[in-house]
Amino acid sequence: MDPRQKRTRQRLRAALLSLLREHDYQDIRIYDVIERADVALMTLYRNYANLLDLLRDTIIHMTEHLEFHDYESPQPFQQLFEPEQQPHLLPILQFVERERVFFKRLFSVPCSVLVFQTIADAVRTRIRVNTPEWSPDEVDVIVGCLLGTVYQWVLLDQPISAINMATMIHNTSIYGVLIQREMFADIRATIRIQLRAD
Repeated sequence: MDPRQKRTRQRLRAALLSLLREHDYQDIRIYDVIERADVALMTLYRNYANLLDLLRDTIIHMTEHLEFHDYESPQPFQQLFEPEQQPHLLPILQFVERERVFFKRLFSVPCSVLVFQTIADAVRTRIRVNTPEWSPDEVDVIVGCLLGTVYQWVLLDQPISAINMATMIHNTSIYGVLIQREMFADIRATIRIQLRAD
């Protein structure tokens, strides 16, 4: 992609993000975007098939620039349990907290399934690249915990801080991964024995 096209796409993404901070997605029209970006209609269509295509690219670009605290420098899995360990995904939660209105609008769009799938794919890719020893199922546990919790946090306007939300997701996802790894196999066997006894 040539530098001019990169700049044009950046302007279009910035215009859409700016509009999403002010309006619901379903109220935004192509003409609003091109006016805000100060580009011609044909310029938009040379880069994107439609507004949904621009939204998808905007989400991908946005997630590519988020920091993934625990995943940028691989570390032994057990270290994630140390009390002084910063909860993984905290930078993402801090970003969501700052941009709560934007995410509420984003999660409320008629195409929210596409929005969630795009975010999930981007987060999944980043984690897999930086932590290749984690299996796809383990990564899916983390992504599921993140998206499910953030969705409720944002849409229900829950008064929980980013650090508390990150800690909750950290604990839920890490223990979910432990279950995936069957590190708790003996505990589950004990529970099964107790349940049979009851």
